[in-house]
Amino acid sequence: MMNKPLFCLALAVSAIAVAINIETARTFPSWFDEAFFANIAFNLANGDGLTLDLIPGYYKGEIYLYGPVYFFLQSWLVGIFGLQDFIFRLPNLLTAYLSVLLLAGVLGQNDVPRLYRALFVVAAVVDVSFNRNLVSGRMDMLAVMFVSLALYLAARQPTNSREAPYIRWLLIGGMSAVAFLTTPRALFLLPVVFALALRPLFADQTGPSRERKWADLVAAAAAFSAPVWLWIQHVGGMQAYASMFSNSGSVATHIAPSIFRSNYDNIAIGLMIVLCLLKYREVMRSTLLIGLISSFAAFSLFVKEVGPYAGMIMPFVLATIVLLIAKSSWNPLPRAAFLALITLPGLFLLGLRGIDIYLNTACRDNSKVVALVNNLIQDRARIIAPFKYYFLLEQTDRDLITLEYSKVTPELLVDKATVVIAGNASIDLAAAGFRKGAQIDCTLRRVPVLPDTFYERTTFKEGFYLR
Repeated sequence: MMNKPLFCLALAVSAIAVAINIETARTFPSWFDEAFFANIAFNLANGDGLTLDLIPGYYKGEIYLYGPVYFFLQSWLVGIFGLQDFIFRLPNLLTAYLSVLLLAGVLGQNDVPRLYRALFVVAAVVDVSFNRNLVSGRMDMLAVMFVSLALYLAARQPTNSREAPYIRWLLIGGMSAVAFLTTPRALFLLPVVFALALRPLFADQTGPSRERKWADLVAAAAAFSAPVWLWIQHVGGMQAYASMFSNSGSVATHIAPSIFRSNYDNIAIGLMIVLCLLKYREVMRSTLLIGLISSFAAFSLFVKEVGPYAGMIMPFVLATIVLLIAKSSWNPLPRAAFLALITLPGLFLLGLRGIDIYLNTACRDNSKVVALVNNLIQDRARIIAPFKYYFLLEQTDRDLITLEYSKVTPELLVDKATVVIAGNASIDLAAAGFRKGAQIDCTLRRVPVLPDTFYERTTFKEGFYLR
């Protein structure tokens, strides 16, 4: 029976969370990952391929590590709307929420009551790592959406006997391939799709339909393999593709076990592990649960938490928890306690972020920066600025670079610059012939718990130095 007041509360909480995230995506400055990916998409949109010119000496040639899907999508948006921070963040934000709805649909296909599906949606949309990821211009949630769509199709039982089953399997394979070609990390989310895809074979060992099921799987495998093979050939063949990963020091630092992630993630991850142990018979009877746990294991073994990657796996962790709770015979009190454990930490931090947005709007007012840019920079040839200014400064007729992560001597870069935007500059700008033309300042109102590093990255406070 549907608990209408609780369902309405879940809907209200979800709406507030979405509103806070939209405002975050609309107002917060960019950071390293966003500027990195946006620079590649911007260059692609301007006919320069998958190249990076924002960070001098950081990467040579075209960047093929991630795959083409995300960058072609973003370059298309850049071509239509220009380079805008909010537009650039929209794909990650929208596909994150679509992923949650698809996973809720998968739970529904496994007889999870509507109320528990609504509670899963709340737990996901307030999850700390999920929210941290979806407000940034990354490709992770786009990949999660493709995986979730493949999972939804694999879990779906056709209701129309005239429906062509191979179409569904072609889509399952194709969506899995597109996920992988968005980011290779998606490969470690796919075991749950593989588990559900293989389920029909083991459910029926005999009969004339077995050949058709094999044909469906072959169709899915072909739909997955063909686009991946074409991309690998574009890169230069299998040897070149494998060498690209094995010879990259950056890739090596991103591959290692990370079973546990942040303190907030570990609440849900620990709870999932405990529930799986308590309900192991239920786990072994459910292909979906076996697949979800397999995806968690694969992701945990190979994806090191050196970025906001937990946001990719946490919806699957939360789906596992809700599925086990919904299928348990416990009375309402322990069920409510478990659901509170996976929801309240995210609600708390999301509330703090909402308060911070309200208090520090002036410190993120990029109209001040735009006014300074229009007044001071104009025809200046080379600009050096932190990542947070990327969307505000990048133009086709400007040479914009950053000192952060640069492999070129800072003194050499500054010597050729005409404008430097900096906080505590690591080099003597006065000795290099620069004078301070303006200072962005505001009265910062700190919110407890939020660290200094958060404010350093998310507020404008630098000076403009002119030669």
